[in-house]
Amino acid sequence: MSWAIASVCGLGLSGGFGFFLLQSVASTPVNSFLDLSVTGLAIGAGTKPLHDLITSIQTKAATSSTS
Repeated sequence: MSWAIASVCGLGLSGGFGFFLLQSVASTPVNSFLDLSVTGLAIGAGTKPLHDLITSIQTKAATSSTS
């Protein structure tokens, strides 16, 4: 229940302040609704899951570039 409340607050904050996570890292245009949803869920989930995701992506990128 608290994660749902945090996600709704994250959606409101990201939409209100114009924070768009995917738009800041993508080289092509991104659907605004999708971007707002991803950004709100990332804010609602907190820093630990987002940090784990970024670390996983970096590890896979480093592994594939050395192969």
